[in-house]
Amino acid sequence: MKKYPSLKELIWCQEEPLNQGAWYAKHHRMTELIKKGQTLDVVARPASAAPAVGYAAKHIQQQKEVINAALGIKE
Repeated sequence: MKKYPSLKELIWCQEEPLNQGAWYAKHHRMTELIKKGQTLDVVARPASAAPAVGYAAKHIQQQKEVINAALGIKE
């Protein structure tokens, strides 16, 4: 983040559910790096006991929602 001193918004995007993956393990460290005037948001699949939804159609739908949310695309 030192390379981007003008950074105002940081979005962590991950395919795994919110309670899994790197966000779950590292968000506290990322929060420590945020300076005044900056925001940190996360985009991920809903929290779940399983790492995958189990239905191809639902997976594709969730994947599209995650990507669109991370890029700020509203449909």
